[in-house]
Amino acid sequence: MDYFLSREKEVFIEGGCGKIQAGLMVGENAEVCVLVCHPHPQYQGTMFNKVVTTVVKAATKKNLSCLRFNYRGAGKSQGSYTGGIGEVQDALVAGRWLLKKSGCQKLFLIGFSFGGGIAYRAQRELPCHGVVLICPSIENQNDKQPQGCPLWVIQAQEDEV
Repeated sequence: MDYFLSREKEVFIEGGCGKIQAGLMVGENAEVCVLVCHPHPQYQGTMFNKVVTTVVKAATKKNLSCLRFNYRGAGKSQGSYTGGIGEVQDALVAGRWLLKKSGCQKLFLIGFSFGGGIAYRAQRELPCHGVVLICPSIENQNDKQPQGCPLWVIQAQEDEV
């Protein structure tokens, strides 16, 4: 089900393939903001995934500004899937937009499944203060070393995927 939370505002960010659909929660804590990356768009992954929504709710409880977004071709975002390359670019555009819009000083990236791989790669080009990977799909990553910011991995013991 596609829905925005009560204090969340639907926004559209200009990306490399057109408009990127996103949900913005503006928090009172101006120091920290969170960018959330969703599961694989070719397997029904969108920013409305229940894990992504739970992360947004948790950030909201801590009064953090939070942005979740749909990769190109997912939901109302323009463009089409590019095998991860364009999706990383979407995350970079969304992250930079969030930093500018919120004025926050510390950006944390959180990614679930495929989104974990996207967040992992995006950290290299954003002023990131931490990355949280939830059941990440990073087996195809060439460089598995974090790029200078703290990294946390949450992995389900019984996760078959």
